[in-house]
Formats: sequence, structure tokens, C-alpha cells
Amino acid sequence: MIVWILLVIVGVRLCGVLGSVDPEFEHHLCTKTPYRVIQNPDVSEVRYKGCTPKKLWYVIRHGTRTPGEDVASLMRSRLFDIRDLIVKNKNCTRYSDFAAWKPHIELDGKKRLTREGESEMTFLAQRLRKRFPKILSKTWNNSTFSFRFTHTSRTEASAHFFSRGLFDDGVADVWYPQPLKKDPILRFYKLCQKWRVEIKKNPQSLIELEAFLRSDLFSTVVTNITERFNLPDGELSVADVHLIYTTCCFETAWDKTELSPWCSVLSRQEFEILEYAEDLEYYWTDGYGYELTTQMGCVMLNDVFNFFRSKSESEASFYFTHSGAILKFLSHLGLYQDSVKLRHDNLNIQRLWKTSLIDAFASNIAFVLFDCSGIDQVLTLHQEKPVILPGCPANQDLCPLSVIERIYEKSRVQCDFEEMCHASEKKSVYDSVVSTMWLAYDSLKLLYFR
Repeated sequence: MIVWILLVIVGVRLCGVLGSVDPEFEHHLCTKTPYRVIQNPDVSEVRYKGCTPKKLWYVIRHGTRTPGEDVASLMRSRLFDIRDLIVKNKNCTRYSDFAAWKPHIELDGKKRLTREGESEMTFLAQRLRKRFPKILSKTWNNSTFSFRFTHTSRTEASAHFFSRGLFDDGVADVWYPQPLKKDPILRFYKLCQKWRVEIKKNPQSLIELEAFLRSDLFSTVVTNITERFNLPDGELSVADVHLIYTTCCFETAWDKTELSPWCSVLSRQEFEILEYAEDLEYYWTDGYGYELTTQMGCVMLNDVFNFFRSKSESEASFYFTHSGAILKFLSHLGLYQDSVKLRHDNLNIQRLWKTSLIDAFASNIAFVLFDCSGIDQVLTLHQEKPVILPGCPANQDLCPLSVIERIYEKSRVQCDFEEMCHASEKKSVYDSVVSTMWLAYDSLKLLYFR
């Protein structure tokens, strides 16, 4: 930690001489990373000797979106105040960039899919079709393909633009089922009362994040940026710094042709520190922080098993969901699990749990079933690249379906969602205490709430 503080202190400069932005900064934007940064450009047909693809199960996070009204209102108000302070000082070579800055045209507070998000979905589908032409080189057929999205405009729009990239014709005929307000597969965690009470709304889940925000390391970041703008001590808060970072993330995702001025004021080390703060929050609420969170993903994995074992004509199933589902499913599968839990005092830039890489906009997980000389084998893909599930052969992409079912046997036979998610009546007093404590954490949670 001391080394990190020294590195950050060395980066203190006036914004006028900060220099060019590190080209790698786009890899540190957490869940707001645009998918173009991590996509797999290889569209070669996926082939394995003696194997024929039979079925495809695909879950996709919605594409790049606008922020909710809580963040949008801060961009329209507090960020303008900070901008005015910077412009007033006129000590920055990027003075004109800040003077010209105004809230982006995409800023509407509705969490809707943006133009970039539309492109992400269309291009993702086009690449997928080229990789698996034996399954996907067909026009739309209701008995062969199925789509499903949550009760939100951003996932519905994602499904529509994805289908545009998937089918040359017949897009207008694609049938989409009416979305459920709380989908038991796509947003299973919304139905888990125990998770909502004991983790999602439990201040304990934010302890590591709060400790990190109060650390000397993070305080140094706030001080650096304040001095870089030549502002009085204490002018910028932790919330202000996070707002600057969040704006940088969103504006980078929205526009690949223009650098957001808010990105230009952050050094490489500061990006990594801000990234870690968000990773801590997601780790403890949506990842490996608590056992219940990882257990819940069994409902999604069982859907995969049921689809592969089904005798129906359906060959491809496409699900459009959210960050919470992607992260919980990855943790249920045992992917990207670090040897030690993420804490406020063990920042490791080589960690596996990096939402910038594993949960960017349009993040996706696929299972492809192959018939290999009569044996069912499965290819697992994350971000369009093969990944090896824990327990599968380490030296090959394909893993026998029977082996996967054995690895996750507990997921298949002990996935009693109602039982694991039931919050007993004895918790009523606990719930009341948690609700009271939660009020004290509202401002902190607002900064890091997706």
C-alpha cells in the first residue's frame, strides 16, 4: 500500500502539464467499459475435428446505456460547478476543453440503450453468426430460436438490435415473449428476499468499500486531483472524484471518437485505484463475498442443462439481462475467483476479479453443445473467448457434458431457490435494524449503485 501511495504522489501535476492520457485507461472503466475494448475480433468458424455444433445457449448483458437520474442529475449540477471552478482558474492547457464541455446528448436519466449499445448488439450477433454458421445461418423460426429479456427498455432494445445482426431477413417476424417484472431466470436475485436483506441492503457488504474510500491511498487521489486543478484544500470530496470518474466512463463508452476531458485529469494509477473501489462493491454484493450470492446462480445453470437435455426443436436460446446476473453466474461457475477475498488493504492489479474485463457493457456467456462422434461436449465462452470451467480438462476447449453435470451436481440436485432465499420471520427485528443502519449509508451507496 505504501508503494501505491508513493506512485500516486509522484503523479501530482497541474492539469496543464498532466501529459497525454494513458491509452490503456479504457481498460479500467469497470462495468461501464464499452464492449469494443474487450471484444474478440476473430470471426473464424469455430470447428473441432469430428464435432458438430447442435445447440447454443447465450446470456448477454445489455449494451451501453445512459445513467439513471441520480447520476444524471449530478452530471447536470455538481459537475457543472466543478467545471466552472476549473475554468475560473484558467491554469490548464485543456482549459478550452472544459470550457466547452456540457452534458452529453445521451444524458436523459432513463438508463436506456445508446447508439453505441445498439452497435454493440448488432456487431456481436454478426460475429456470432460467422463463428457458428451451422446453427445460425438460418432465417428466423419460432421453433428454432428463442429470445427473452427483462422488464426494461435497455434489454428489450438490446434483443431487437441483436436480432438485426443475426438474421438477414425476417427480423420483423421475430417473436419476443412478454417480459416478466421479476424474471426467475434472468433476474433471479430480485426474487431472493434473503439476499436483498442480508447482502444487498446490509451495510456490512459495504464495509470494505467504505474502508478503502477512507484509506490514505484514496485520500491521496482526492488531494492530487484537487491540487491538479489548483483548487482550495477540501474543495473536492470523494463523491466528486467518483463523479469525475463516472462521467469519464460513460462519455468514453458513448463516444469512441472524442476523449472526455474528465478522463484527461486522471493518471494510470488513479484509474486503477478508482477501478478497485468499484470492484470491491461488486465483489461483495454480486460476487464471491458471500456464499448465498454464488449459490443463486444455480437457477441459470440449470436452465442450460435443461435446454441441452431437451428434445425440443430449439437450437439457440438468447437471454438479455443485467450486470447482477452476469457477475453472480460467473461466480457460481467458479470463474475469476482470486485466492484471497478482495479487501480494502490488499489491492492487487493482477487480480482475476476485474469488472472492466468480466462485466463490461454487452458482456456475454455462451455454452455451445457439440456432438462429437456420439458424445456430447460443451464449449464455454466468455466475452466470445473459450474459458475452462474448474474441473474440466485444462488442455482443451471442449468438456464432456457429463463431466460438467458431475462438477456442478450440487447445482442440479440441490438448487432449491425458495429454500436458500427464504428470509425467516425471526429476521424481522434484524431487518428493522438493517433498515435503520442503511439510512446512514445512502450517500455512499448512491455513488456506487449501478
